[in-house]
Amino acid sequence: MPLLAAAAVVAVLGAELGLGKLFSAPPSATGSGSRSASILWVVGSSIVTPVNTSTNTPGTSIKVCDPRRCSAGPAVFTPDGKTAYVANQDGDTVTVVNTVTGTAGPRINVRERAGVIAITPDGKTAYVALANSTLVVPIDTATNKPGTPFTTTRQGASWLGIAPTPRALHA
Repeated sequence: MPLLAAAAVVAVLGAELGLGKLFSAPPSATGSGSRSASILWVVGSSIVTPVNTSTNTPGTSIKVCDPRRCSAGPAVFTPDGKTAYVANQDGDTVTVVNTVTGTAGPRINVRERAGVIAITPDGKTAYVALANSTLVVPIDTATNKPGTPFTTTRQGASWLGIAPTPRALHA
């Protein structure tokens, strides 16, 4: 029931702030003071907004990119839920968000318009499909540095999935 009420809060936020995409942190984010434990993350425009699903209360929005140059897009969470990677669509960056402190960290340059993102089950690598090409850029989550892009057969992949075993990326 709290999630249904949170959806109503999100609908109001969406109308007022132009928000559109919803993401929730993984259940493993509970404990150790993590803000992600009962938080629904709403992504839209150039911000992400945490919504506490226990109280249906929106938190402080976090700016992830310049609204004149990009709009926030798909987001993924590390397995512990403490970090989110947000694609800055219409921009060439991915923003790292510390979900514990509610702050935006570095913007990682991925060369072209960032599209969908997937993260490995161990949380060590995030993969960003570039929206207007066949390239996928790996990001080392320990250093937040982009690696060497590789080519897939699908331009502008609309989904990335990582099989837990064997290790494979599906675009």
